[in-house]
Amino acid sequence: MPDLKKSEKFQKEREELINKLFNLLPLDEEHSFILYKVNNDTDLQKKILELVPDIKKYFGTYGIYGINSNKSKKPWICIIRSILKRKYDIFITECSFKNDNKTIRSRKYTFKIKNTKS
Repeated sequence: MPDLKKSEKFQKEREELINKLFNLLPLDEEHSFILYKVNNDTDLQKKILELVPDIKKYFGTYGIYGINSNKSKKPWICIIRSILKRKYDIFITECSFKNDNKTIRSRKYTFKIKNTKS
């Protein structure tokens, strides 16, 4: 009998890891976060990067640039997009906001659970 794919073998663990990553994010009531805030939160970045061993165990990581390459300046955002896209549609929009009387331009990531009608 052939070996099962990681997606079949670790279905429960993958779902738990997706939920854990999603719950780490500083989401608002629209299930959105602003990239600027994540880029400036080193504790959150560390927590996301601490998930890498489990991600390697439960997911195929070939296409996840933040895990397989040391060239990524912001591996945490690559991990967020690559892992959460399995359960959520991710919408990225440009946004700006005031911070200490300075206008900051960033991106807003919004997550919607994928429609799983078959």
